[in-house]
Amino acid sequence: MLDERRLRTFAKVVETGSIVRAAEALSFTPPAVSQQIAALERQVGQSLFSRGPRGMELLRAGEILLELSGEALDRLDIAEATMRSLANTMLGPIRVSSFGSAGWSLVPRAFSAHRENYPHTALSYAEAEPEDAIEHVKKDLADVALTYTYDNVPLAQTPTLISELVLREPIGVVLPEGHPLAGNERISLEDLAEESWILGRDETPCTRATRNWAAASGFEPQAHFRSNDYATVFGFVGAGLGIALVPALSLVHRPSGVEYRPIKDGDLARNVWAVVRPPVDGKQPAPLGDLLKNIQRLAWDLVRDQT
Repeated sequence: MLDERRLRTFAKVVETGSIVRAAEALSFTPPAVSQQIAALERQVGQSLFSRGPRGMELLRAGEILLELSGEALDRLDIAEATMRSLANTMLGPIRVSSFGSAGWSLVPRAFSAHRENYPHTALSYAEAEPEDAIEHVKKDLADVALTYTYDNVPLAQTPTLISELVLREPIGVVLPEGHPLAGNERISLEDLAEESWILGRDETPCTRATRNWAAASGFEPQAHFRSNDYATVFGFVGAGLGIALVPALSLVHRPSGVEYRPIKDGDLARNVWAVVRPPVDGKQPAPLGDLLKNIQRLAWDLVRDQT
């Protein structure tokens, strides 16, 4: 039987690209990591890496082992986390890890509603990007991850976790007050081709989605200002320095001087998901299940009120 510790060490070497960096991440010594890899290679009967001037390069056997062992290790993580949660029957804190715009619009309202029925259940919150939030659930650092995807930039799903759609959140454009297009009830993306755009970092899903939508309308948005923080985006828009596409939840704290208009080109939306570990007996514990229901109900109420 393959040794779990050796497989985890192998996966960390692949992730970091070197024995030294893997040792630092695992709090091992480099010789200890090398010994674990050598023992694993003896166990499987073949080399997993080539060792050259560019560092550790994964061989075909290593690629196959990584693919086959990845889900097994994920399932072990989920099993351990679930058993820890079962041990305290969810009487301990319910921990939510969420992206920012849901964190300051949706989560506080859901927590407040939850306290009415479960005044003695502790609640905690940590902000995280979608992929990090999912890792928090896998490693029992959170019980719920609020994440998002765009239809044209999907997020890789984790088969060992349960993902429930909370909201399909419309995307619209924010404009400075008095902008020539602000008088329109709905705005076409093509009409925004010559505008100065405010985008986030290039690698973020929201920026990639915006670029894909713009490309489908025949143009490349010209971004002179960059921010992943919606408060900053609204500040630049309100100052007349540009326009941006934003999801409806971000509008909860929209300042004066910023106009919002729906987009009339197709169904531009952000999908918000609640990701949890599978329940042991097929049913989520009541406090957690009720919190998820509150999150979904309040999400739709917020979007309706803002748009």
